[in-house]
Amino acid sequence: MSDFYVIAVCHTIRDHHYITLWRPDDCGYTPVLPRAGMYDRQRIESHLDYYNTGDHIAVPVSAVDQLATSIPAGFFDLAGDGVPNTKASWDAIRAAVTYPTEWPIKPEWHGKRRRRTR
Repeated sequence: MSDFYVIAVCHTIRDHHYITLWRPDDCGYTPVLPRAGMYDRQRIESHLDYYNTGDHIAVPVSAVDQLATSIPAGFFDLAGDGVPNTKASWDAIRAAVTYPTEWPIKPEWHGKRRRRTR
């Protein structure tokens, strides 16, 4: 049985250096992988409309762990690895999404240009 992280696409903005993930038991958010919740396949599949909307996406732990880098000491209160908020990370994450989403996945990565609003 494989586990999943739930990535909060809507809570990761262009100014963030690291991608935001859900904490355990649907309680809060964190960019630090050791604090992130791991959700089993059965839980994800039984609530796809909650965990995999496009604003939030369920991604296999193995795919996310491959992208992890060490977060510099003092960057957050808790040390650990995180996933850089880069286009390359988001491309790999989108490629690893197992289930179709209700809405398109539209991440904002660090350094992405703003959309013009006129």
